[in-house]
Amino acid sequence: MRYGKTPAGRVTLHGSMLFEGAGTWVDGGCVEGLWLRHHRDAAPVGQRMVRAEAGKGLSEDCSAIELSPRQVLLASAETYGRMSLPPATLRENLTVSADLSEWRSGSMVAIGRKVLLRLTFPCDPCSRLNRHRPGLMRRIGRERGVLARVVRSGMIRLGDRVRLRPGVFAAWSERWQERVREVARMVPDGAVVQNAQLALLAGVPLSYCRVFSRVLADSPDRLQRRAASRDERADAPRWSGADVFDDEGGMGTYASEVIREAGYTNG
Repeated sequence: MRYGKTPAGRVTLHGSMLFEGAGTWVDGGCVEGLWLRHHRDAAPVGQRMVRAEAGKGLSEDCSAIELSPRQVLLASAETYGRMSLPPATLRENLTVSADLSEWRSGSMVAIGRKVLLRLTFPCDPCSRLNRHRPGLMRRIGRERGVLARVVRSGMIRLGDRVRLRPGVFAAWSERWQERVREVARMVPDGAVVQNAQLALLAGVPLSYCRVFSRVLADSPDRLQRRAASRDERADAPRWSGADVFDDEGGMGTYASEVIREAGYTNG
């Protein structure tokens, strides 16, 4: 996302993959569980392998939506063990063996031989978790997991090795209000983004649209003029946000070098 214009938030390509300000690759354990939901209210269904599609998500999963920062949810097997939770209680797509508490927005995750993910922000607990155990929404806190986008396609299989490199991309705010404001700041002068599209791009529920005007009005740069409902400001060009994730460009072309840097010399 372009709004985090810091050296640590840019990918620079000079014949080889160089990450300005990025950290080193660290071990992220392995994939212990793979899950898909074919529609929002469906229970997660276990898989032996899934296909990740760059810019979209996991094939056949209900969260596979272009321009969404919530394409994939990763959760830790350590959380399941510590809280004695049944499998897929957290409704994640990937259960990984590593502790995710230090996994930060802007990190790149390499999975298996080809797949690359970009971590966006932690997943807030929702009331659906209480169906599995009363009070789980409150108790799970930050351990619900972390959301991601797919930036390089490929197959993910149970047992695949996972590696993490911090600081590759610009970080997203954990506060949904700030994400809404930052996306609004990207709207070109004279154009508007529809509230529903703003919700998608910022990774917030559609129900939050009713407070966007107040959230944007709290900013000193008159952001409320950059968002509108479907019927408002019909004469203004509509901005889709197609360039929000421009900083992911080049990942497919240079993925082999990324994989080598991650330690997959035999993949």
